[in-house]
Amino acid sequence: MKLFRQLGAVARFVWTHPANRGRRARAMARAAGWQLYKRVARRPLDVPVYGGLTLRCHADSSSSSLALYAAGYPEWEEMSFVRDYLAPGDGFVDVGANVGVYALLAASRVGPTGRVVCFEPGRQPLRRLRENLELNGLDNVEVLPFAVSDRAGTIRFDTAAGTTGHMASGGGATEEATSVRLDDVLPEGAWAMGKMDIEGAEPLALRGAERHLAEMNPPVWLVEVNGCLRRYGFTEAQLWAWLGERGWDVCLYDPAARALRDCPTPSSRYQNILAVARGARGRVEARLKTPGA
Repeated sequence: MKLFRQLGAVARFVWTHPANRGRRARAMARAAGWQLYKRVARRPLDVPVYGGLTLRCHADSSSSSLALYAAGYPEWEEMSFVRDYLAPGDGFVDVGANVGVYALLAASRVGPTGRVVCFEPGRQPLRRLRENLELNGLDNVEVLPFAVSDRAGTIRFDTAAGTTGHMASGGGATEEATSVRLDDVLPEGAWAMGKMDIEGAEPLALRGAERHLAEMNPPVWLVEVNGCLRRYGFTEAQLWAWLGERGWDVCLYDPAARALRDCPTPSSRYQNILAVARGARGRVEARLKTPGA
């Protein structure tokens, strides 16, 4: 029964996903093929994504499976923003890179003259992240095996969820990792965009990047919220207020209009939000209106 529910959820995701408009039958067939393949072959599958790059999908990786189901864009609005906003030569910061889905997308946009820096502390996703980068010969992507927080030190995080992890709350499998502050370790230079997906610890990571926030470097952060903030004692309202006090707008992205939409009302129903520096918002919006910039 559990298997049927899981397969039903996959079918709904694939059928309704915006990335599959006009190709639903093909997307359903691809998803069904992956479900069969991973149970029979029991080995990873290399899938083409993002203009000729390759993502290695492992059977137990929800991140890579979702990318396969949605033509490389499982988080449609957010990943469309990355695609539409980043340009050759840009810098991209990926905090909580997991197996590298966002890192590959960003690398495809910034090109060989740009750079991507990834933070990923988990042993298994770190190994698979490096595997994906080596598979594509991406030598302009730097991998830092650290957790990002508001203080330097050591943390333990849960690994029971496979290739996702959050700070340990007791019981289950855990790993130990070195934690760092972005203000201490982020390489020098201009960064166009950052992304944070660290299972609710995003406010801690932002607190460790206050200098970069004040400098609007980068001027855009994609931040996961999705109800996990409460694990660390934060609420969406607190995050919205904290960003607002520092001169940052909370926005969502409309891919059809290539436009930012203000998101003034905090809610746990959002998967991710875009934090955009108020002083750089005009620049950000101008770039979105210039396809291929």
